[in-house]
Amino acid sequence: MAALIVVFSFSHPGCKPGKSKQNKILVKTNDFTITLKEFNRRFESISSWYSPLVIARTDIIKKLKRDFLNRLIEEKLLLMRAKKLEITVSRPELENEVEELKAGYSQAGFQKMLDDEHLDYDQWMKYIENRLLMERVFSLELNPRISVDKPEAESYYQRHVREYHKPEQVRARQIVVNTEKEALIILREIKDGADFSELAQKKSLSPDGQQGGKLGIFSRGEMPHEFEEAIFCLKPGKLSTIVGSSYGYHIFIVDEKVKAAQVPFLKVEDEITEKIWIEKQKTAYGRWMEELKNQTSIKINEKYID
Repeated sequence: MAALIVVFSFSHPGCKPGKSKQNKILVKTNDFTITLKEFNRRFESISSWYSPLVIARTDIIKKLKRDFLNRLIEEKLLLMRAKKLEITVSRPELENEVEELKAGYSQAGFQKMLDDEHLDYDQWMKYIENRLLMERVFSLELNPRISVDKPEAESYYQRHVREYHKPEQVRARQIVVNTEKEALIILREIKDGADFSELAQKKSLSPDGQQGGKLGIFSRGEMPHEFEEAIFCLKPGKLSTIVGSSYGYHIFIVDEKVKAAQVPFLKVEDEITEKIWIEKQKTAYGRWMEELKNQTSIKINEKYID
């Protein structure tokens, strides 16, 4: 049975002629309404996510608004479900969540986030409370529908075995200078016993020089071809010849080489299980939301969304 979503056009009783259409009803159901004012305010809070080029496209904005309205309807259905299940969030729980979130911002950064999303503090607090309520509805009603067993995870691993092949990797350092003459002098100093990291800190032009020239660990395809040709053929502890590039003249030293290997299933079992679980959750959510929508009559005043 398809969800009962009725497109309609009506005047809200009690609205006098000439009254701002912001107070008109955009969505009406058995249990809740969404006014045009609420929708516009909520949509404005996410409009900063999109570039001016997107905002200028009428066809794109229309689709974004319809998608957002659907999400807003689903949010309201979930909150009504929380109410029916008598799910609540206590004040201490809400305050703890708020403090954890605020800890990720400076005072100025937090205010900027509120300004960018066109929210005041109380509105933001309400959104956090609603998110916690919806998460609890998911835990009670959606998540129990989902399970992933070991055979499923093993089957996924076998179908995607190439994704879990770890290529050969190298950990290396570099020194970069302007001229080949400088590079030859430094290369001679290193061969005579000078410390590579100290020379990198003193003489390298590259920002990584401050960390002793550390490039980190990388696989083939992550560095310029001429660098890889010089580095991957070296044994740990060995120096490269001088390598010229558009950046200057480079000297490399290899600290470690890691052989290519297949990552065993047991090491990625949890990662695979989570990946399958997330996909199943998306599917289960769609079906479950369809059930919730089938339980109510959803009427949308089409002329206000267009």
